[in-house]
Amino acid sequence: MAFEEFFGIESPNTLSFPRVYGSDVTPDALTIAAGGLASLPLDVFLLVISFLEPRDVVICRNVCRGWKSAFSNPETLYSSLNWFFPHSRETRQITQEIRDKVIRSLDSSVVLKWTRLVDDVAARYFFLSRGRCREIQRFNQYLRDEETYYYPVNAWDEHESFGAQNHPFLYDHAFWSYDDGLLAFPSEEARSIVVLDVLSKRKVTVPFSMTSKVIRNLRLKQRALIIEWAEIKPFHQLNELEPVHRHFATCFDVTKPATRLGDESWQVTLRNEWKMHFLGLPLSDRDKFFSNHTRDCYIVYIWQPNRSMYTGREIETLAVWDISHPSKYLPSDDVSGKHVPEDPFLNGPHPIHRYDFRDLQFYGILQEDSPSMMSFHVNDAAESIVWIENEYVRPTNAFNLGQNQWRSRVTTIPLTCGPINRTSGELSLPPYAGSCSFEVVDQRDIPDQSTIGVMDVVDELSHVSFSLLRTNLSGPFNWTVVKIKIDEERTVELDGKLAEQVAYKGRIAGDERVLIGENDRQEIVVLKF
Repeated sequence: MAFEEFFGIESPNTLSFPRVYGSDVTPDALTIAAGGLASLPLDVFLLVISFLEPRDVVICRNVCRGWKSAFSNPETLYSSLNWFFPHSRETRQITQEIRDKVIRSLDSSVVLKWTRLVDDVAARYFFLSRGRCREIQRFNQYLRDEETYYYPVNAWDEHESFGAQNHPFLYDHAFWSYDDGLLAFPSEEARSIVVLDVLSKRKVTVPFSMTSKVIRNLRLKQRALIIEWAEIKPFHQLNELEPVHRHFATCFDVTKPATRLGDESWQVTLRNEWKMHFLGLPLSDRDKFFSNHTRDCYIVYIWQPNRSMYTGREIETLAVWDISHPSKYLPSDDVSGKHVPEDPFLNGPHPIHRYDFRDLQFYGILQEDSPSMMSFHVNDAAESIVWIENEYVRPTNAFNLGQNQWRSRVTTIPLTCGPINRTSGELSLPPYAGSCSFEVVDQRDIPDQSTIGVMDVVDELSHVSFSLLRTNLSGPFNWTVVKIKIDEERTVELDGKLAEQVAYKGRIAGDERVLIGENDRQEIVVLKF
């Protein structure tokens, strides 16, 4: 990208430096000063750099050959990265490689690589700190077809986080998922689900036929892509009015094979497939399921309304699956079940824990007709299920604008044996807003009374976070705001027009490099910083 486009300043050939030298500097004096600066000892030169801004370091390379050489030295550039951007992804990676002795010396033969790297990081934080982006990508989704249907799980109509003064504002489901530089979505161009590397812009098609299927959800996490779907044709009748469809989850591995140097291609391969519910589920707004996964574990919670004349309890189940074992067996192709592997516990995905309503009641997470669940996940390290709930709390003081109106509750359930742990109020969570709420995290800053949090995206290692907020109003007076926080110190608002481009579905994703959302034309929008 052009120099001017990176930093929004004039061409380096016409730059003057009154802050450093004064306005009456002659070209000869500038040349002499440049040569002197380039010949300074490294430690003194680094001391000079500490007084500059990041973009000044980039600009100084365009003064003359002497400065270009001095400001392109790999040791100088590495020190600049550590000084200005100690938490950036590139700085962490290079520091780790030096510690692991992958990089044994800062070789001057790769000056071009170093200068491009520093330019890229400096430009990224320049745009982040100003609430702007340097590039916008838009991708059309493949959401309409005669042989493929999309039927997302309906959001909760009632939720314990809905207060009397806070009417529910539910966002529609988003059929895309982002994980560490990779975006999975149904592409209109490819007419199939693809995985896109948002930085290199390379796509790979997922080997998954969408014909005669109802797509319920897809999720990419820890390089494992899971597509949850149902058959279009009913398998049997639940009653006279409601047919039941078999539901499956298909898992794919997303890997980067060891190929020739410089090849950034990804590979998507089938790992396994399993039946989500042994009887199937109706395609209705009342029957719901929510799921999450790690690379080796899948967890699904199923909630069904009471359809019996004799009992008044909803049907609730929770199941944890081990999905680490690859298998070519596809239960969707084996209707009769005659070809099930002899030992599925060794030859494919299998359930390792099942919880019925009695277990959920014992653990205190039974939802019944007053759900408070926000999300849940499996903690592989602790071998436990973490169940997160949120409820509305009436403020004790109506004039206390800073008081949080919601109280979280976190229940940790061991997968093996051990005590159950419950905490209350430790997390600051926004009210339930639809499927996007399943990805909520602890809010770093509690919004004021005029706004309500929708969701936050936190890049922990880079110390960069994005907060999606909406005004606590209705009708045409409601709008959304995206706040960017850098190093826990600087907070800026994303440009209003850019915020509109990513906030329509109430779901955002990304890291220090990109912010991803969806606009009102159902386009996936990638903002590159």
